[in-house]
Amino acid sequence: MFINKRKYSTNAEQGQLNGGLKNQQKFTPDTPKMIEFIQCGCYHRSDGGSSAPVMKMTEKASIKEPEHMKILEERIRKDGVVKEGNVLKVDSFLNHQMDVSLFHEMGLEWKRLFEGKNINKILTIEASGIGIACVAAECFGVPVVFAKKTASINLDGDMYTAKVESFTKKKVSDVIVSKKFLGPDDHILIIDDFLANGCAVMGLIDIINASGATLEGVGIAIEKGFQKGGAEIRARGIQLESLAIVESMDATTGEIVFH
Repeated sequence: MFINKRKYSTNAEQGQLNGGLKNQQKFTPDTPKMIEFIQCGCYHRSDGGSSAPVMKMTEKASIKEPEHMKILEERIRKDGVVKEGNVLKVDSFLNHQMDVSLFHEMGLEWKRLFEGKNINKILTIEASGIGIACVAAECFGVPVVFAKKTASINLDGDMYTAKVESFTKKKVSDVIVSKKFLGPDDHILIIDDFLANGCAVMGLIDIINASGATLEGVGIAIEKGFQKGGAEIRARGIQLESLAIVESMDATTGEIVFH
């Protein structure tokens, strides 16, 4: 089975396909000018001719692309707590106590958003990103590598290192990834829980560049759109998919406004 989307903009082009439709609606003069077909398999013609694609016709106007995770925005409004200093606490479901069902929905959305990318590993940073990355990795069918913030006796061999400043802890850490787990053949998706000033993501990008791997994109659960991280990453031409983008929040009223 294969999926191949094609678009036809004229009735003439559409008409050429009438013979290739099996049990589908015929085109009429009232058929919308823009039709989307999904080529989803082959069938054998009853007249003994060669197989032809099965074409499913759908009106373009009736197709609504899935939006970013409104369920995540609703959960943030319900359980998120705004603190002074542009701090958003979501520890009841995201980065202390973890809602794994929500993580699964997030993983499926990233899978859709990065469809067609040749991703073979997910890279994150300890500690809050690990849970989300692991559940998302199940949706992609790939392993997770996480950058460690502290060295241990379990780490051996050569390492990639980068300096990362935590927005909430106001602390600079050296993060490390073993060279055994990243290399030129890898195609990496970065996953993390928050994006504020972008320091963590930039550090991971530095590690990916040092390894010779290919960065396929960045998936973020919650982006603070009023801080610089998202703009800087997009300015590099990197595909950044944030499932909830906070435009503003007020610690006094608790109000959160999304993009």
